[in-house]
Amino acid sequence: MTKIIIIALTSIVSFILVARLWIRFRRFRTEVFIENLRLWREFLTGYYERHPDEEPPPEGIAVAAVYMAKNSDHRHKMYAMAWNNVRKGSKSSGRE
Repeated sequence: MTKIIIIALTSIVSFILVARLWIRFRRFRTEVFIENLRLWREFLTGYYERHPDEEPPPEGIAVAAVYMAKNSDHRHKMYAMAWNNVRKGSKSSGRE
């Protein structure tokens, strides 16, 4: 009987720990996703400011940033930068 109680308590505690870690990592991944989009938007805004002869896309910078985050060849580098920014805590605070 005591073995069953020990097994039950161990499984409950392990389930609680796994759930807390899953929530924490999910929150971290969300912050990385937001930081990734912010970096792409910042990159595109800087590009169009440096090249005034080129017009921004008609759908807007934010939509172009999402497109670049999904389809660019450099998306892995930008995602790594976002991951490092969130891990170090050097991401932007608040909305711009």
